[in-house]
Amino acid sequence: MGYTTREKNLFTKENIRNLKKCAIAIVLYTVCVLCLKFFENWGDIEILERYDGKGPFYEFGFVLGHTIGEALRSQMPLILLALFFFMLWELANDGYQLKQEHDLTI
Repeated sequence: MGYTTREKNLFTKENIRNLKKCAIAIVLYTVCVLCLKFFENWGDIEILERYDGKGPFYEFGFVLGHTIGEALRSQMPLILLALFFFMLWELANDGYQLKQEHDLTI
């Protein structure tokens, strides 16, 4: 990643492709870890100790909500990092297109 010293240009296809690869890799890693954490916490007995006993559907919703919340809480920094890389990718892509238009007009 970074710009090449020959061109002194940040907006190259290679840099844009690298930003996109980083963002996708972080998203895939986060999704895999979220799935693992979800299944790891699904059968946790501590969750059922906090359950009130209002019925089977309530129990399922309670456990599902708690498990998803715990998994998301632990992965939130990576989700934000992936969003940051996607924003950088979009900005670099727009910058590349603007540079191409500028080079054509000169």
